[in-house]
Amino acid sequence: MSPVATTASRPTPICPIPAHLRPTIIYSGGRKRFHTSRNPDLLRLMPGAYLHAVPGRRRWEQRFMVSLARAIAAQQLLPSATCLSHTSAALIHGLAMWTGEPDVYLAVSGNPRLTTTTLPAFRYPSSGVPAPIDPAHPEATPIRMHRRRLQLRDEEIETVGGVPVTSVLRTAFDCACDEPPFNALSIADAALNRHCRPDPWHRDSCATRLRSAHACWEELVARHRGRRGIAQARAVLAAATPWAVSPGESVLRWMTLVVGLPEAIAQYPVPGLSKDRFLDLGWPDHHVVAEFDGRTKYHTEEDVFLEKLRQDELESLGWRFFRATWSSLSDMRTQADRLLSMFPLEVVSRLSPVAGLQGGGLWGERPPGVLVP
Repeated sequence: MSPVATTASRPTPICPIPAHLRPTIIYSGGRKRFHTSRNPDLLRLMPGAYLHAVPGRRRWEQRFMVSLARAIAAQQLLPSATCLSHTSAALIHGLAMWTGEPDVYLAVSGNPRLTTTTLPAFRYPSSGVPAPIDPAHPEATPIRMHRRRLQLRDEEIETVGGVPVTSVLRTAFDCACDEPPFNALSIADAALNRHCRPDPWHRDSCATRLRSAHACWEELVARHRGRRGIAQARAVLAAATPWAVSPGESVLRWMTLVVGLPEAIAQYPVPGLSKDRFLDLGWPDHHVVAEFDGRTKYHTEEDVFLEKLRQDELESLGWRFFRATWSSLSDMRTQADRLLSMFPLEVVSRLSPVAGLQGGGLWGERPPGVLVP
C-alpha cells in the first residue's frame, strides 16, 4: 500500500507554505532531448528534476525555495521512499529552523543500497536568481540526500500539500536524534507550538495537548532504545517548549541551557509593564530578561523608538535587559559571557550545563542563516 493511501482515512493538512514561496518543479521524465539552454532560469536539482527560479527574491527566500524543491523532487523521483523525514518533513510542515540550507531526508522501509548522495550546490546572490556552483568551491554548502531506514506506524505519516511526510511530532523526534542540538531544539519548539497552539494569556489552556505531545515522545524514545542520538533526543525533547515563536528564541534558550543557567520562562509576562509585556526569556528570581531581535521585528524608525521606550521602562522597574540578534549569536561564547555578567555570583558559581544538549558546544561550528516559511 502506498504511503498516501495509509493516511487516506485522516484529514489531509493544508500546505502551510505561503503561495509565493512554493516552488515550480519541472521533471524531465527521462527525455533525452531535454535541454535547459532554452530556459536559463531552470536549475538542476538532481537527475530528472529542475527548479524554475524566480527573480527578485531575497536571499533567504531563494534558499528556502531551493531546499523545498529538492525535498519534493526527491520524494517524487525515488519510488523506494515511504515519505520525507527529518528537516525535509519540517520544511513541508513549515517548521522554522536555524539551518539555512538543510540536507534532504527520505524514509525508506528496507536497507537502501545507497544511503547518501551529494546534490548540486548553488550560490545565492543578493539579487537575481541562484547560480550553480562547484561543490568544492569555498562558498558552496555541501548538500546531501540521505535515505534513512525508519520503521513508521501509519499514524506517524501524513500527507501535507500532496506530499507524504512524517507527522509533526515524529519529525521533531527524528531531528532530535540526528540534527545538531541547536537546530533540533528549534524544530522541537516549532513542533510543540504547532501541536499545542498556546495562548500566552492563558498558559494552562494547552496543558492537555502538551502532555499528549510528551507522551508521544516518551513512547518514541522507548521504542528506539539504542538508536544513535537517543540521549541527545531525550535532552532536546525535554527542553522543548511551545512558547518559543522563532528559531532565534530557541537558539538563545539553547545557549542558556548549554552554559548552565537556571531554566528561563519562555514568553515571560513582566509584571507592571504597560504594553508588550511578554519577553522571550525571563528569570524573575534574578530580575533578568532576554530578547531576540529577528530581521522582521522593526519595520520603521517608530518601531525602534517604541522598543527603546520598552527597554527603558523595564530597566526603570529594576530588570536587567539582554538583547541578541542573528549577527551577535555568531559569536556565541561572547554573548554567553555578556548574559552571565547580569547574574549574581551565587548563580554563576553553580552553573549546571545540560550535557545532552552540548553538541559542539558554544565553540562548535554552526551554519549561518535561518530558514523560515
